Amino acid sequence: MLTVRRWRRYGADRLYVVAPTGEPMGSVDLTSGQVDVLDVEDEDTVRRAAQEYLRADVPELAVPRQRSSSDGLSPADEDLLAAWLGEVGSTSAPRTRREWTTRARLERLGDTGWTVLHDVLIGLQGSTCEHVAIGPPGAFTIVERGRSEQVVRQDGGTLLIDGEPTSVLRDVDLQARRVQRLLRDAGSIQVDVRAVVGVGRLDPQSRTRPGGALVVPRGELPGMLHALPAVLSSAEVAAVARAAQRATTWLPPMRRLPG
Repeated sequence: MLTVRRWRRYGADRLYVVAPTGEPMGSVDLTSGQVDVLDVEDEDTVRRAAQEYLRADVPELAVPRQRSSSDGLSPADEDLLAAWLGEVGSTSAPRTRREWTTRARLERLGDTGWTVLHDVLIGLQGSTCEHVAIGPPGAFTIVERGRSEQVVRQDGGTLLIDGEPTSVLRDVDLQARRVQRLLRDAGSIQVDVRAVVGVGRLDPQSRTRPGGALVVPRGELPGMLHALPAVLSSAEVAAVARAAQRATTWLPPMRRLPG
């Protein structure tokens, strides 16, 4: 039996699926439809458990690991649910769900000495940084923007998604500077933090902005980060990582405990 729990706080709304052993298996963001799993083989199971929970509409639900998802909703509602979370067993991503593979790819950085954090809450207003990665090339905030089928083009300081200009680059640069300030205030070394935007399809005619956010196809993560030149020693990487892993680092100054 799997346990599904709902978590609503700071504007977030997620379902968490827990294995019988008590170990987390994955989560579903009910705002974006994004499905994240710790083991890629559990994606169908997590998605099916989330579908069962949504049908039941209860605070917590225990479901059989292989329970069928074919009963309980009308055909029309089944189609809507499948379009949002994706068909169980499907190899194609639903239109409103970001690819879970980005998180799995970033986790591999840990095998080469990197520290990777996910869903970092950096304020009392619910502002969350999707990923923070720290390694020899420095510290990076990483976000995903645009669906897999959307064409993204960078035009200097503007990111266009399907031809429509967005404020993404400005927003991620502001977030990177905020993370940089929090790390420095926490007593780590003076490290620069750079924003990375993972996209589905990047227009080859994109025009980059020197020193600004890095815009790369999601499939190139984490290879792109590995290819960047090292700027931190192993001791410096460890110092920044220690600061990033302390929960108090991300609290506003008035909420930090003395000492």
